[in-house]
Amino acid sequence: MSLTVCLAPANTVAYPNGGGHLWVYLHWALALKALGCRVIWLEGIDVDDSDTSPAGRRRRRGGRAVDCVATLKTRLEPYGLADTLALYAMNGAAVPEDVAQGSLDLDAAAGADLLLNLWHSAPAPVVQRFRRSAFVDTDPGLLQIWVTTGAVRLAPHHCYFTIGETVGARGARFPDCGLRWLYTPPPIFLPEWPVTPPVPAPYTTVAHWWGGTFEFNGTTFSNEKRASFLEYQDLPQRTPVPLELAVCLAEFHEEYRRMLEPKGWRLREAWDVTATPDAYRTYVQRSRGEFSCAKPAYISLDTAWVSDRTLCYLASGKPAVVQHTGASRILPDAEGLLRFRSIDEAAKALAAAEADYERHGRAARALVEEHFDAGRVVASVLERALEPRVAPVPKRQGVDLPRELLADLLDGTGRVADIRRLKERVYRLEMTNGPHRSVVVKRLEPAVAQRTRLVAERWLPALGLGDRCPRLLATAADGASASIWHAFEDLGDETLASDPTPDRVAATVDLIAQLHTRGARHPVLPDARRYTGALGFTYFTANVQDAIAALEALAAADIEPPPEQAGVTERLLERLVGLRADAARRAPVFKEAGGPDTLLHGDLWTINAFVEHTAAGPRARLVDWDRVGVGPFSYDLSAFLLRFPPEQRAWILERYREAVAPAGWRLAAVPELTDLFDTAERGRYANRIIWPALALLRERAAWGFPELAEVERWFRALDQSPVLDVGALTPC
Repeated sequence: MSLTVCLAPANTVAYPNGGGHLWVYLHWALALKALGCRVIWLEGIDVDDSDTSPAGRRRRRGGRAVDCVATLKTRLEPYGLADTLALYAMNGAAVPEDVAQGSLDLDAAAGADLLLNLWHSAPAPVVQRFRRSAFVDTDPGLLQIWVTTGAVRLAPHHCYFTIGETVGARGARFPDCGLRWLYTPPPIFLPEWPVTPPVPAPYTTVAHWWGGTFEFNGTTFSNEKRASFLEYQDLPQRTPVPLELAVCLAEFHEEYRRMLEPKGWRLREAWDVTATPDAYRTYVQRSRGEFSCAKPAYISLDTAWVSDRTLCYLASGKPAVVQHTGASRILPDAEGLLRFRSIDEAAKALAAAEADYERHGRAARALVEEHFDAGRVVASVLERALEPRVAPVPKRQGVDLPRELLADLLDGTGRVADIRRLKERVYRLEMTNGPHRSVVVKRLEPAVAQRTRLVAERWLPALGLGDRCPRLLATAADGASASIWHAFEDLGDETLASDPTPDRVAATVDLIAQLHTRGARHPVLPDARRYTGALGFTYFTANVQDAIAALEALAAADIEPPPEQAGVTERLLERLVGLRADAARRAPVFKEAGGPDTLLHGDLWTINAFVEHTAAGPRARLVDWDRVGVGPFSYDLSAFLLRFPPEQRAWILERYREAVAPAGWRLAAVPELTDLFDTAERGRYANRIIWPALALLRERAAWGFPELAEVERWFRALDQSPVLDVGALTPC
C-alpha cells in the first residue's frame, strides 16, 4: 500500500520502562511497514511543569523530555522506526530545540494520508490537522463511560474502531457516545513473536497494580488489577503449577511481597525484567504460560476484552489462563486460551493446560494466526478507515430523494426512520413498517447508473451469477441535477476487509474465478463492450500516452508546485516515457499469457466483497460495480492481490489457479503473471495522473500537485514491492 500513516500511541515517550506498553504500538507500526506504508510515530510531550493534573504528571513521569525522547528512539531503533518519531507539545507551544533535534514536527506528520490514533487524549487541534483520522479504542466499555461522563474528551475523528466486541451493540452495559463503532481484533505482529519451545518455568504475567475507581449510573467500577488478583491470592495453594507476577510496585514491592509470597506467589518488579521490548519478549517466551486476572471493570462490562499481552503468550505457543470478560465470537474458553470465572475454574484450567500442554500450545498459536495476525487486522482497519461506510450525517440533511424512489421502496406502508452517509453519494436508509428494513441508495451519473443496472439485470444473470450482487430494488431520476438514484439490497457492514479469514477469502476468490471463466467468450461480452471501458493492454497504453500528454502540457504551462512537491511533474513524466518505451516488451506477454477477455468487476478491493455463512459454506457477493469493464483476468486479480500482505498472495493466487482449472484455464508461470499484474497497476496509476494534471491546467487546483505526489508514491511502492515476489512464488 503506497500510504503514509501517522501512528499516535499513548504516552510511549513518557514511559521509558514500559516494554510491554511499547509492544502495543509496535504491532501496529510493524504491520503497517510490512504492508508497504511509510510510518510516522507521533508523540505529544509535556513541557509545561505547571500542569499538576494526574494526566500531566503521567506525561512527565519518565523524567526530562530530552532523555525520554532519546530513550524512545533507542527502543524503536531495532525495528527501523527511530527516524519516524514526530513530536508536538501538548500545550501548543514549540517543542524545545534540544528535545526536537533529529525528530519530525507536527507539520510533517499532518501530511500523512491517515492518522491512526490509539490515544484517547490526543488534543483535538492536533487530530484536526489530518485530512483523515481513525481512532482505535483499546479500553472498551471504560472509554465510552469516561467520554459520556466527561472524564475524557475524545477528539472528533472520521471513524472509530474498538477492540471490544460488544461496544455499540444492542444490550451493551454502557453507552456508545452516539458514535458508530467498528470492531477490530487487537493485532500481534507474528514475525516478531515466533513459537518457542516449552520450558519448566512458572505461569507468569506482567501487570500494573493500580487504576482507581469511577462511577456511572450509580455503580462504582474498579479499574485496579490489584483488586482482582487479591481475590485469587490463595490460588497457588490449590494448584501445583508455579505462579509468578511481574508487577510495577515501586516502593510498595516489599509490602505485597510479604503478603503474597507466603501464599505461594513469586513477585518480580516489572521494571527489572520487562523494561525494554526485547526484555519483555524474553520474559514472556521463557514462561510456561500466562495466568492473569482482568480489571474488575472489564469483567462487569462484558466487552470480551483480551489483552495484547495475552496474545504475545499465545503467539509464542504458550497456553494462557485468564479471567473471563464476556461471551466472544472468537475467543475460546478452553482451547489454548482457557478462561475462568472463579478460583475453582482457575485451578481446573491450569490443570487442564498442563494435562495436554502441547495441544494447548498449538491451539494458542493457531488462535492468533486465525484472528489476530497483524497483517490482516491492520490491513482491514486501513481499508475501512480510508473508504468508510459508516460516517453518520444528520437525518435527511443534503439528501433529497426522489419521491418515486421512496414510493417504490416503502410500498405505501413504511417510512424512513434514519439516513446515514456511508461514503460520498452513498447512504443507508433505515425504514419501518415497509418491505425493507434497510436499503443502500447511491446517487450515480447516468452512464454509471446504466452500467450498474445492466450488471444486475442482464449481464450477471446471463452468466448464472445474478444472485452474486445486491438486488437492485428501485431506480429514479433526480430531475434537479441530471443524476440517477439506485436503491440496493443492504448487505450490512461485514465486508471481506473487516474479516479476511481464509475461508472468506477463498469463497471470494472462487466467485471471482466464476465471473472470469463464465464471462470469457460469452455472448454477453459484445453488449458489455458497448457500455463499459476496455481494461486490457490498450488501457495501459492509452493511459500512459494521455498522462504523458497532460504532464507535458503542465510542464509547458510553467505552473510552480509547492516546495514539497518540487520536481514531481518531471519525475512522473520521465517514468511514463520509460513505460511507453517498455510497451513493446509487455505486449507479447499479454498476447501469450493474458488469456481471453472477460467481464471484469473493475474495482476488486476487499471492501467491495461481502461473505455470508450459509449451510453450504461461505458465500460471496460483490458490490459497487461502477467500474465494470471488459478485459483480461489480470486487471481484477492484481487489484485483489494487492489488498493482502505479500506473504499471503501465494496461496490466494494458487486458489484462483485451482478455481479456474475446471474451465480449462491454465495460468502462465509467475514471471509472466508478474508482468501482467504490473502492467495493470501501472496503467491504473497512469490514469490517476491525468485528472490532477488537467485540473492544474484548467483551474490551478490546489489539490493537484499533492495528488500527483501521491501517485508518485504509489509507483515507488510498486517498484519496491511488486504484486508478486517471483522468487517466493515460482513454485505455484
